[in-house]
Amino acid sequence: MRSLALVLVALAACADAPPADPPPARIVVRAVYIQPMYGGQAMLVSHEAIPDRMPAMQMALRVYTPALLDSLTEGARVALTLDSASLEVVDVETLPFDTVLDLEPGDANGRGGVVLPSTGGGPPR
Repeated sequence: MRSLALVLVALAACADAPPADPPPARIVVRAVYIQPMYGGQAMLVSHEAIPDRMPAMQMALRVYTPALLDSLTEGARVALTLDSASLEVVDVETLPFDTVLDLEPGDANGRGGVVLPSTGGGPPR
C-alpha cells in the first residue's frame, strides 16, 4: 500500500510540472536563390545559419509546390519559411537585392562564394 501511495504522489508531482515548449512549427531563414532543381521539386540555395540546426551552407531544399519558384530569379535574396521538421520550403518572400546575408565568414558581398550558373549567351556570372 505504501508503494502505491508513493507512486501516486510521484505522478501528481509530475502532473504539476509545466510542459516543455514544443519546437516552432516554422523556421525562417534568409538565402540567395541559385536555381531550381529536380524539375521544380527543389531549389538550390546558399543560406544563412539556422540556429541550433546547421551552419551557413549551399544546399538543395525541397519545395512544397513548384509554384513557389515561379517568380524567383537567379541571385535573388529570399526569406524562406521552412517546416521545422522536414525543412521543406512552404513559403518564399523576395528581399531587396542589396540585402547583405551572413553566408560564410569573410564574405563581404553576401553571396557566400556562390557562382551562379550561366543562362546561356556569354560567360558565367
